[in-house]
Amino acid sequence: MATESGLLPGVPPLAPAVLVDDVVQRGAERAVHSQRALVLRWSLLLLLFWTPVLILATAFELLLWRTGESWTISRVLDVQRRDPGRLFLRRYLDQGLYRYKFLGMLERRPAILALGSSRVMRFRAPMFGDSANFYNAGGLIQNLDDLESFVRLTPDTAMPRVIILGIDMWWLNDNDRSPEGLTSGIAFDGASSWKSQLLTAREMLMTRGALVGAIAAVSPRTGAGDGIGLAARERGEGFRSDGSLTSARRPPENADWHFVDRENPIIPDRIRQGIDRFEPAPALSLARLARLRNVLTTLQRRGVLILGFNPPFSADGAAALESDPRQRELWREYRTGVPALFTELGLPFVDASTTGALGLDDRYMSDGFHAEETFHLYLLRRFAADPRVAAALPGMGAAVERAIASSKTDYWYADFPGR
Repeated sequence: MATESGLLPGVPPLAPAVLVDDVVQRGAERAVHSQRALVLRWSLLLLLFWTPVLILATAFELLLWRTGESWTISRVLDVQRRDPGRLFLRRYLDQGLYRYKFLGMLERRPAILALGSSRVMRFRAPMFGDSANFYNAGGLIQNLDDLESFVRLTPDTAMPRVIILGIDMWWLNDNDRSPEGLTSGIAFDGASSWKSQLLTAREMLMTRGALVGAIAAVSPRTGAGDGIGLAARERGEGFRSDGSLTSARRPPENADWHFVDRENPIIPDRIRQGIDRFEPAPALSLARLARLRNVLTTLQRRGVLILGFNPPFSADGAAALESDPRQRELWREYRTGVPALFTELGLPFVDASTTGALGLDDRYMSDGFHAEETFHLYLLRRFAADPRVAAALPGMGAAVERAIASSKTDYWYADFPGR
């Protein structure tokens, strides 16, 4: 029975504060539920917004992986070791040249090493005989700073017993300001860098036909083979397992074809403009020549025989160097001072600064300062005439002669019978 107060007997009246707390608590719970619902709603909206982007990004990464473009250098070397016939060359991601060549050299520990810029990349292992342990580290050395770093960073256990060293003219030009890149380059791999991956994605999206070409390169029907990297797959060119470079370009088949400089700008124009490694200089740098001498003597003390040569320029390039008063003295002293240094140190040297120096013509070059494989056969033939070289590389002379004699050897590419 209710009392006059309206409350049941035995039930104490609720205090006003308790009623207020109950209302506040329920309001807070409703606010929490509302906030959670709002967060969930926005999370779903964000997920719906980003899902297509994530799908595209994942598909893009899978595409790069499938073509080998985003493989790490360590993986590339491991695959080439197990399957030497596979070529490696990236197209959009950085080529990783320093790391690829340096780690490749450390892994192979070659007895014979080609060393220098891209102008020495055409030496191949078969040129030195069937049993030769050879590696081409062309591209690893862009200047004297790189050469000094190479000597400093290469352990004795990986130092070859013979180095074929191509010495570029700009190494001895005080006005060449190209930076040392070997130290940082061997530590960096774009495949492990999200920034490099992002830049690659942007470049491919901005390059007309890039994605279509990459998708086509995955298909076995394209005939792209099993190259590693988009350049290797799309163009069939790249680095062999011995470090040498092969190109998909072939020399013209007509008998009366003429040399064409494919550089842009062509080498004579660079010389006349004083750009891109041809900055004018009054003379060869004696300080840099002394640094080169120090490197050579250091290698000699470590038991290395160095075979030096000046890589060639086309006839038009050499003529431009000889006629330009801002380049003439450097060019002359480069061709006399470097051979004199090797003679002083008792080291073999061949002046191959023009194709004519070996009795050849510019058809043995693919552009104004890159000679092809066959030119290097004739260069090695000249070296083989030196008894010191013949003794150090006993299989080279016969291998070179067989390749030169082969009817399948053309102006650019060498044939190695029996291989």
